[in-house]
Amino acid sequence: MSETECPHSDFKVEPAGKMPCPAIQCPHCGEIIQLSSPPSLPADPLPPVLPAQHAVPYAVQSLGRAVPDNAGPASIRQPTTSWMAVLSLILALLSIPACCCAPLSIAAVVCGHIGLSDIRRSAGSLRGDDLCIAGLIIGYVAILLWAIISIGIGGLSACGAFAR
Repeated sequence: MSETECPHSDFKVEPAGKMPCPAIQCPHCGEIIQLSSPPSLPADPLPPVLPAQHAVPYAVQSLGRAVPDNAGPASIRQPTTSWMAVLSLILALLSIPACCCAPLSIAAVVCGHIGLSDIRRSAGSLRGDDLCIAGLIIGYVAILLWAIISIGIGGLSACGAFAR
């Protein structure tokens, strides 16, 4: 740091700190002294930047998928269909010919809700909400039909309709 002499009090003043300042105040007389050139900054104030070969080649996005950093407008990823949505619809459709099989219907409803949740959290990378909704509707209708049939069979057996 370079010392500057106050023209009013002949007091030698040294700028404090490392930051450049165009003027300083004399501690002896209180006058403002204009510096001819501000003190220079340290040679390298910022940490060094990693070279390009050391950069991480993949960015990790939601749902744990690795996507290349260069995935820009030229390589836009198309959304994929949620496998939980497909599974929900398949289980719901299988529950209908299986005489409204309750476990298949319940599994279809659970998979439908999980699929809808995954699709909403994916920020557009998953699709298939229409498949989830179809699986949910068919699943709930199959559960309702299973309950009606079970109550009907139970009521008929209580009346003795199946007695020999």
